[in-house]
Amino acid sequence: MDYMRGKVMTTRRWMKRGIGLAVLAAAGATLARSRGRASIVGLVFSSSSGLVMSLSRDLCEVVMVAGLIGGAALISHRRYELATACWVLACLAHEQALLL
Repeated sequence: MDYMRGKVMTTRRWMKRGIGLAVLAAAGATLARSRGRASIVGLVFSSSSGLVMSLSRDLCEVVMVAGLIGGAALISHRRYELATACWVLACLAHEQALLL
């Protein structure tokens, strides 16, 4: 039973990482398109060395950066309520998001 529990926990951990990176890449691409750049430029956010390191250590910075970039992308589309929700999520994930 312990083996299966460990396998489920590992799967959940990788799902959390994948969802965080997918949201970050989508928000970065949307932000880049709204600024007149190619969508591929938005992938720079998800491939930074700091995020790769936090992924390897299973830290919360990926969720924080995804919330911050997502909020900025939603502000450019004038969706203020959802941007506020993204920024609150970023602050709940990591308190240093309050500084930005």
